[in-house]
Amino acid sequence: MSGQTEKLLYLESLRGLAALIVALFHASFVFTPETPLVANAFVQNGYLMVDFFFVLSGFVIALSYLRRIDSPGAAFRFQTRRAFRLYPLHLVTLAAFLAIELLLWRASSQGPGDPGLAFAFNDFGAFLGNLTLLQAITEPRVTFNHAAWSISIEFLCYGIFALFCLLARRPWQRDAIAVAMVVLSATLLWRNGSSDVTQGGLALSRCVMAFFLGVLVFRISRVVTLPGWIAAAVIAGLCLAMALGLLPDVAFPPLFALVVWSLVSGGATWLKSLLLHPVLVRLGTLSFGVYMWHGAVFWLLPYTLAQA
Repeated sequence: MSGQTEKLLYLESLRGLAALIVALFHASFVFTPETPLVANAFVQNGYLMVDFFFVLSGFVIALSYLRRIDSPGAAFRFQTRRAFRLYPLHLVTLAAFLAIELLLWRASSQGPGDPGLAFAFNDFGAFLGNLTLLQAITEPRVTFNHAAWSISIEFLCYGIFALFCLLARRPWQRDAIAVAMVVLSATLLWRNGSSDVTQGGLALSRCVMAFFLGVLVFRISRVVTLPGWIAAAVIAGLCLAMALGLLPDVAFPPLFALVVWSLVSGGATWLKSLLLHPVLVRLGTLSFGVYMWHGAVFWLLPYTLAQA
């Protein structure tokens, strides 16, 4: 196994664990508040794992493409590849949520239910927004597959990254622009008081901040290495901070970036060995599916149980 492949595998394991935490966070909207699995501050702060996704994404994309996007044609090919990575599963889950809306409409038309429930928010405009992957910008609230708002923003981040590569050719220019985008985005989020935003400019700022922190980690880790034990210590601190609410939201993405920096630049550690366990690696490979499907599962589960 090559070093680069190994790095990607243990980072994928982290992505899989983060996807599970996000799923638990959304489960708190389905199950009763007293359910022990979701009735805790750690899970209630699980939305922060989306920022972790974007730090990981920024690092991996920079690792794979920072030197390869050197022309408009290369940028187009990059964006096309990323679209084929995101869009098929997004389209399938969008169809599933459209089927759920039709199920609601059919149930309300055959009984005393509220006929306005079906397509109340998931209307034709929302469907077009989701179909074009622009829903996080065009819609005032999350619609259809709620988790897909971040897929919309991620696709926009890919476009911003491609422009970044084309316009900033020198390394110092790239570093300066990336730092400027991170600082500007962090300032906007700090003024907002929370990173729990999923629509509009603030959602884009949230994800641009985390994504370009990942890009900066790629750049820095090539010249400055950190010992691997730092990642374990920071992860422990992050779990404690999430459980006790010790840090503002905007502080988490830089700490996520520190975890990635330590892992990719440090030597072999027990944490890397743990993350390379086949079960966790498999979870990482399934993380995109877990993230995109858990909303439909949580919606259909109570309905199915009610019909049993």
